Amino acid sequence: MESTCELIDKRICAVRCTRRSILQPIPSKFTGSKGSEIKWKSSKETTQKLIKVLQEDIISENFDIGYEASGLLGCVLAKEEFLEKVDLEISSSLLTSLLDAIEHHIEKKSDKRILIRGLWSLSNSMFKNEVYGANLKKIFFIINQVLGGHNEISSLAQLETLKAVLQLQDAIHSKMVENCREYIQSVFMQLFHEHDKVRDVSYRCVFNLKNHMQENPEVTQVIIPDLKATYTKKMLRLVTAECSDVLRVWRLIVGLLGKHLHPGTSLINLLLEVVEKAFKSQQSSIRIDAFLCWQALMDNFSLNEQVITNPKRLKLLIAPLKFTESVLKYVMQTTVWDLITRWESPNAKPGFKVVVCNLFVLWFLVGWASGAPGVLGLYLMDLRMISMSFGRRYV
Repeated sequence: MESTCELIDKRICAVRCTRRSILQPIPSKFTGSKGSEIKWKSSKETTQKLIKVLQEDIISENFDIGYEASGLLGCVLAKEEFLEKVDLEISSSLLTSLLDAIEHHIEKKSDKRILIRGLWSLSNSMFKNEVYGANLKKIFFIINQVLGGHNEISSLAQLETLKAVLQLQDAIHSKMVENCREYIQSVFMQLFHEHDKVRDVSYRCVFNLKNHMQENPEVTQVIIPDLKATYTKKMLRLVTAECSDVLRVWRLIVGLLGKHLHPGTSLINLLLEVVEKAFKSQQSSIRIDAFLCWQALMDNFSLNEQVITNPKRLKLLIAPLKFTESVLKYVMQTTVWDLITRWESPNAKPGFKVVVCNLFVLWFLVGWASGAPGVLGLYLMDLRMISMSFGRRYV
């Protein structure tokens, strides 16, 4: 059986019409069970020849040639030793060719399979930081083209693009963070995608920017208009479809907004519609997540003493305690007691009684009335927890 290097040598020497048959077996060798063990042992000269051939073939009008060339390119770019064989100039030229090919396939609306392979090659690449840095403008353009809402772009292409963003955030973290305004809107909108894998990778991309966005409110402000106009409605649809992961996104958004959530009520009310829907879910896991969302909102309110002690905000605080059919024992699985008792402001004193009374009604009366006395036993019999909580200064 021919080795991978022998097959590649044949490809370099072959005329274009015979390249595909030679190339087809190569990607499967790299992506198979032993693909990670394959080392790039070809000489510098062979590597440079292969790069030249691939640069030509990935933009071929012949689908088969372009498709197979993109597959091989993605495989070799995932090998650090491949790029170590060439200097930065050639590496940069190769990345530019790949980006040009991706852009070409987007513009020409080529078969989605070849576009996906090109994006897969980008997400697998191991270029040096300087090479990525020199091509950032074109990279951001492609990210926005693929993720920017074009209906003809497939979900798989969007997924590979998000994986590329994630890989770039790891490789050139500081540059991707500093320039996040160039792509944040396109990535953020994928948090509400119909496919859960797309939502998951998008969440990881946005989460990587959390600290920067909290410290730079002008970045967060960019997402608020679309959040009000579109994204809260999409979250509501996803919760209705029992997609629990969207509540994780809900909590991330509240964390990103920080004090920018406090002025006005329109955005808060839209976000609360999502949580109220989740509280009424038939799935207990979603109801628990809904309560965690409520906690996240209360933590957000506590960033400002005037907000957390405001009577209208207190109504929001106790509202979930009245969802007895939906919450009941699931409330007790969270740190609600700790949330209440860590208030130390004198301004909290008038509202403290209101909140704690509702809490006691839920624990002592609702539990027994519903035929579930175990609620009290399961969650309040830990005397150490009770003594620690009452020992705190809370008024």
